[in-house]
Amino acid sequence: MEVFTKLNLYSVLLLPAPRNASHFDWEARDSEILERVKEAVNVLRNTKERPIWITLHRIAVQIGFIQMKAKKSLFQMPKTAAFISENLESPEDWQKRKIVWAIRVLRELGLPLTVCRIMDMAVIKYPLATALHDFILESMKREV
Repeated sequence: MEVFTKLNLYSVLLLPAPRNASHFDWEARDSEILERVKEAVNVLRNTKERPIWITLHRIAVQIGFIQMKAKKSLFQMPKTAAFISENLESPEDWQKRKIVWAIRVLRELGLPLTVCRIMDMAVIKYPLATALHDFILESMKREV
């Protein structure tokens, strides 16, 4: 029994000391990540391909900083957190961006614009389609 007590005592002494988060320069990290996030949002918003929903996960994957999804790290980076909260898309905003993209692609292909064709190309399901019907008609007129 005495051997196990000594082993436990020495194993505790061999553990590395906990790191102190106050030694980390969060302001510099915030500025660095903010620039990367701005670039990622700009790329996601202005892509010519099918629109991608701008979410916290998508931004984190785009910049290669998955730890950003943790609220703890965002709490340490207030400028980045503010920029992200301003630029996240609601489902409705994402659907609208897909509608505008679908209209542009259909015009480039020279196909006639119909509400059904736009909804099919933008992959908008029925419940949202009725809510966005007026937006689709306005966008068809605006994009002429």
